[in-house]
Amino acid sequence: MKCIKFLLAVTMSLQFVAQSLAAEEGSHSRRGEALIRVYGTQDSTQNTYKFMNGEVAFVSDVSNEDEEVPAGYPSEHEGEGDEPLGCENEGGRFLSRMLLQSTPTDGSILLEFKQAIVNDSRGILRGWNATANEDYCGWHGVTCNLETRRVIGLNLTDGLMDGTITSSLGSLTALTNLTIRNSSLVGSIPVELGNLTSLQILDLHSNSLTDSIPTELSACINLRELDLGANKLTGPLPVELVNCSHLESIDVSENNITGRIPTAFTTLRNLTTFVISKNRFVGSIPPDFGNCSKLVSFKAKENNLSGIIPVEFGKLTSLETLALHNNYLTRNIPAELSSCTNLRELDVGANNLTGTIPIELAKLSHLESIDVSSNMLTGNIPPEFGTVRNLTSFLAMWNNLTGEIPDSFGNCTELQSLAVNNNKLTGTIPETLANCPKLQGFLIHFNNMTGPIPRGFAKLQKLSVLMFQNNSINGEIEFLKNCSAMWILHGEYNNLSGRIPPTFGENCTDLWQLHVSDNHFTGTVPASLGKCPKLWNFAFSNNNLTGIIPPELGNCKDMMNFQLDNNNLRGTIPDSFGNFTGVKYLHLDGNDLEGPIPESLVNCKELVRLHLQNNPKLNGTILEGLGGLQKLEDLALYNNILISGDIPASLGNCSSLKNLVLSNNSHTGVLPSSLGNLQKLERLVVSRNQLVGSIPSSLSQCSKLVTIDLAYNNLTGTVPPLLGNITNLEQLLLGHNNLQGNFSLNSSNLAGALQTLSVTSNSLTGNIFESLATYSNLTMIDASRNAFNGSIPATYDVSSLSNLRVLVLGLNNLVGPIPSWLWELPMLQVLDLSENMITGDVSGNFTKMRGFRTDSKQAANSTLAPLQQSLEITVKDHQLKYEYILLTLTSMSLASNNLQDSIPENIVELTQLKYLNLSYNKFSGTIPSNLGDLYLESLDLSYNRLTGSIPPSLGKSSNLGTLMLAYNNLSGQIPEGNQLQSMNITAFLPGNDGLCGAPLNRTCDSLIDIIPADDSTALSFSNVISPPGFVVGIVVGFVSVVVVFLTWSPAKDFLQLSQLTNLPKQSSPTGLWRAL
Repeated sequence: MKCIKFLLAVTMSLQFVAQSLAAEEGSHSRRGEALIRVYGTQDSTQNTYKFMNGEVAFVSDVSNEDEEVPAGYPSEHEGEGDEPLGCENEGGRFLSRMLLQSTPTDGSILLEFKQAIVNDSRGILRGWNATANEDYCGWHGVTCNLETRRVIGLNLTDGLMDGTITSSLGSLTALTNLTIRNSSLVGSIPVELGNLTSLQILDLHSNSLTDSIPTELSACINLRELDLGANKLTGPLPVELVNCSHLESIDVSENNITGRIPTAFTTLRNLTTFVISKNRFVGSIPPDFGNCSKLVSFKAKENNLSGIIPVEFGKLTSLETLALHNNYLTRNIPAELSSCTNLRELDVGANNLTGTIPIELAKLSHLESIDVSSNMLTGNIPPEFGTVRNLTSFLAMWNNLTGEIPDSFGNCTELQSLAVNNNKLTGTIPETLANCPKLQGFLIHFNNMTGPIPRGFAKLQKLSVLMFQNNSINGEIEFLKNCSAMWILHGEYNNLSGRIPPTFGENCTDLWQLHVSDNHFTGTVPASLGKCPKLWNFAFSNNNLTGIIPPELGNCKDMMNFQLDNNNLRGTIPDSFGNFTGVKYLHLDGNDLEGPIPESLVNCKELVRLHLQNNPKLNGTILEGLGGLQKLEDLALYNNILISGDIPASLGNCSSLKNLVLSNNSHTGVLPSSLGNLQKLERLVVSRNQLVGSIPSSLSQCSKLVTIDLAYNNLTGTVPPLLGNITNLEQLLLGHNNLQGNFSLNSSNLAGALQTLSVTSNSLTGNIFESLATYSNLTMIDASRNAFNGSIPATYDVSSLSNLRVLVLGLNNLVGPIPSWLWELPMLQVLDLSENMITGDVSGNFTKMRGFRTDSKQAANSTLAPLQQSLEITVKDHQLKYEYILLTLTSMSLASNNLQDSIPENIVELTQLKYLNLSYNKFSGTIPSNLGDLYLESLDLSYNRLTGSIPPSLGKSSNLGTLMLAYNNLSGQIPEGNQLQSMNITAFLPGNDGLCGAPLNRTCDSLIDIIPADDSTALSFSNVISPPGFVVGIVVGFVSVVVVFLTWSPAKDFLQLSQLTNLPKQSSPTGLWRAL
């Protein structure tokens, strides 16, 4: 009974004793109950078994009963009469049979792992077959102990398997090496692997394992190498792993591990490799790593580490690699690192390090690579590095280094890469670098270097990357044709001259990139470049190249970026360019090309940007087939006056189109309604054509539109109210058309977006202020030359117009007084209410109008950008057109209304006012005494009822170039000064019978009229403007604008924007303005 109870208890607990039984499975008993065999034959010399059908057999009887029973197993008579067992021999045999039949073998564990692999793309587990006549010890990747039959190694490197790691692998207790690299295993690392106390190597690199690193791995006390890199592990690095005191190598790089680096790891005295790169570690680097005397490699790149580089690292005399790239480390590079006498690689780039490059580092005779790039280092490059004979790579780009590149680098005959770009280096390129025969990469771009490329570079047969753009390098590059290994050459934005080597393409057939834009090259484009089949980046923009575009270039079928814009090229666009099936950017603008756009371009299905503008001899029509370019984002064909015909409706199929600029051509017909299909369209510019018909309401469906410019066409009909639904619209330019009807937009959606509105020179009606009531970000409104009516509202929310800088409402039918709120607009700098029917006086609190008080110096420091729209300002019979409205332009015109009363004295608070026109009103009283204190360049007070004398302050105004005071009742002596005496007499006459003194030909004693009051002399520009005064005023104004552009960074940036960013100029101004 006791035996039965015992057997039942054991039966219920078989899973708990399986591991201990497996440890005994290698004992070779000849007695049947204890012997595990497989069906097959035994190799007596190798102690291995050949697997036949994959099933384990338990032999219950062997004929030779006299053979010795292995230790650990009961003999036939052992236990007889033994009370604890109390079982007969048959019962003992039954127990042994039950135990052994329930014990998992290593082979079955491996098969269970195979079951968890859902995709064995390379078939490395194909031979793991339970029915094959093989022993699992012969399976791919499996290594066994030949005596015990236990699996001691599982190496499935580069298996590219999908699946999970089964927890049963934790039962392979004899395992010393578990390596499953470069697969796609998912799930977590089984905690059961902690049972592998014999494990020495755990390598699961390059999988997709998730969750945290199990702390149970700390039980693998014999672990020497732990590599869990390139997975998706999270959580902290378990401090418990320090219990694996034999650890020599730890690699957990390329995961999402967080937290600090455990200080306890510095107690691992056998540690040679510590790699934690590309994680999210924070905090400082424990300085006690300096006690790990065997440390050879310490890599912690691309984390969030802060603090300093521990000076204690200087004690690591075995250290060969120190990589701390891309962290937040601060302060200096420790000079103590010079004591790491075996250091070969030092990478501390992309941190926040300051100070200089330590000269002491040049003592590291084994140093091969140093990277201190992307920091804030200052000072010179130590010439002592020229003594480091093994130096192959010196990277110090993106710092604030000054001085010159040391000539001593020419002594580094092993040098392969020298990159010092994006610094403040000066001087010339050392000719000694020609002594570095292994030099492959030389990068000095974005510095202040001068002089030529040394001719000795022609000897550098391995030079493959040469980048020196954005310097002041001069001279020729023809000798570079001998650098046959060249595949990247960037020399744009320099002062290079001469010709591009005609045989460049014959010698440098591996050329990938050739970018030499913005230089002074002359001659022709080398046809030999068509022999460079790998060429994909070709940019010769902004040079002085002549001749035709060689059709041979069409052989470069890998072309992605082709730029020949802004040269003097002639001829046609080669049909062979249709071979550029992968080209993304094709820029041929700004040349003298002729003929039609070749049909073959419709084969360039990858085109993103097609720029053909500013070729006045291009003719024909826009290709219908361009509508098939689904990736096209920018189509620029403007300023091609000979391109005519309709705008193809097929362009509405270019679903990626963002910028469509067709202005200043000769397009006719209607604007296609299909353009409303362009959901990504941001800029639609078709101004200065001959388009007719109405504005398609379908444009309201282009929700990303920022600019609509339809000005200078023959469009009719009304402005579609639905345009107000375009929530991103910033510029709406509809001026100079034949639009009619009530102007009203669904403006609720545009309230926060619209900045520029120009509807000038149409026949629009309605109350303009009702249409603008909800706008809050307007900077410019030009609604002049229409039929708008009604009065300016007596009250208004000024905050909604707080950004308004230009308000032009002249030549309309506005009535009523000017409300006081209009004089409270803080940014207003141009106001034109002329030629309306406005009544009342001019009175207000001008102190709030900061826009009229901003001088050039303040404008230069302002963050406001210049307005980019043209504006016409009339100075009597002379019209000025500003292409760009700068902060320095200030103008106020209230001419030709019915304003009365006196000109307010406090108008002098508008201190920077340049143009003031109050003519053709009913102003009375005297001219404000301090009016000459303003920054006036033009003043017109003619045709009023002013009395009194001319204020002496006007005689002192040094900028005044235009003055009109005729047809008033002024009297007294004209104030003396440089300006007024040089004016033409028609600046004061007719009228003003009481005026005397120069330039009038009457003294103040005689008051003899020179010109009768009824004289009909025309007040032409030449008669009313003092030539010397006008010139002085213009020069001063021009200088102020130049100062703004040279000192004001937004203005400089504005000037440097590419054609892609800016709207094309609609005319060619002379200086800032031009006369019309």
